[in-house]
Amino acid sequence: MVAEAPRGLRFGLFLGQANKPLAQVYDEFQMAEDLGFDHAWLVDHLVDTDGPPSNPMLEAWTLLAAIAARTSRIRLGILVTSNTFRHPAIPDTATDGVQTELAERIRYVDDACRAIGRDPAEIRRSTWTKAESALQDEGACIDFVTRHQALGFTDFSTTMASPTQLPLLRRMAEEIIPNMRGGSNADG
Repeated sequence: MVAEAPRGLRFGLFLGQANKPLAQVYDEFQMAEDLGFDHAWLVDHLVDTDGPPSNPMLEAWTLLAAIAARTSRIRLGILVTSNTFRHPAIPDTATDGVQTELAERIRYVDDACRAIGRDPAEIRRSTWTKAESALQDEGACIDFVTRHQALGFTDFSTTMASPTQLPLLRRMAEEIIPNMRGGSNADG
């Protein structure tokens, strides 16, 4: 297993659970942890929003707990918890205050963005990328991270690679990301 990332640059994957068997979801999250990614994400939808509504969709909060029982280091999360079918008190109770920590981090990042004259929402959107962008090749990955690191960002996420992009994802995890971390101002 790859050592835990130093504080500084952190990398994650949006893996999702739409139209996937449970075993595949477990395997993808374990792979992300084994490759040394710092965080991985699910979605909170009741139907597949990228495919036909008849596609299977595993429920996010229960699945999150099951994945947590099978991993040991990687941080797990749900991109956005839906307020249309979740009672607002449940996530904070279920996650033992994680929502409070998240709110504090969001306020900190928003204040930092405003201090440099940038719109926090624009910057938040720009630090997530689709695999087609960041996983084109080594140069695209480095360029994406370098541009956002110059703005003070240290946390980067991309969607899960297609099967043809898995060799590049592995190479990124094993070579490119550790080199970028070594060149960062990591304080950990």
